[in-house]
Amino acid sequence: MHAYRFRILSDEAEDFVRDIEILASRSFLDLHDYLVKLLEFNSAELASFSICNSRWYKQCEITLIDMDFGKDDMDDPDDEDQVKKAKLKTVLMADSRLNMFMEDPHQRIMYEYDYMNPQVFFIELMKIIPADESVVYPVCIKSEGILPRKRKPGLVNDALLDDGFGLDELLVDDAGTGFDDDVDENFSNELGDGFEIEEGGVSADAEEGFDNNMEESQRI
Repeated sequence: MHAYRFRILSDEAEDFVRDIEILASRSFLDLHDYLVKLLEFNSAELASFSICNSRWYKQCEITLIDMDFGKDDMDDPDDEDQVKKAKLKTVLMADSRLNMFMEDPHQRIMYEYDYMNPQVFFIELMKIIPADESVVYPVCIKSEGILPRKRKPGLVNDALLDDGFGLDELLVDDAGTGFDDDVDENFSNELGDGFEIEEGGVSADAEEGFDNNMEESQRI
């Protein structure tokens, strides 16, 4: 019996790293359930895994429920994104064991949680190791960094209460004229410091992050 050691990175925080081990015979649903528990997510939200190639292009989607998304369901057959999704092979988490899709170290998968308020995680198979009978799998063997918490759209009042701001302070600047364009510019600059997801995959920044973390894992 073998176990898979996965490294998990987030596009929300550069210092976020989780290394977990799980039996190769477990299903993607088991992996999803463990990630929900590990990351303290709400188990009621939808999620999916995507089997990716070395450049993070999606090749197969593994969903929590049957999305029943085919060409006949497309609103716009000329929409390139909808056509790509319709062509993507889709299977269910409960019907898919990890070892059915994961065979070689450095195999990459993408985990997308909560479609309405998405969080994306980049997961790489680092090692295939003999399972330890004394270990209760799945298990987290490395935990670094804190995952930023995204607020659901419409929770402005909760944000105001938590941060201690009044509504006027949030919506109006010192001159009483509201926010200016500097806010959008600063926000864009901050986003540029992390992962950059391009159409069909992620940029070289994501690959460099994995390469650095892979080198670190080899020294463990």
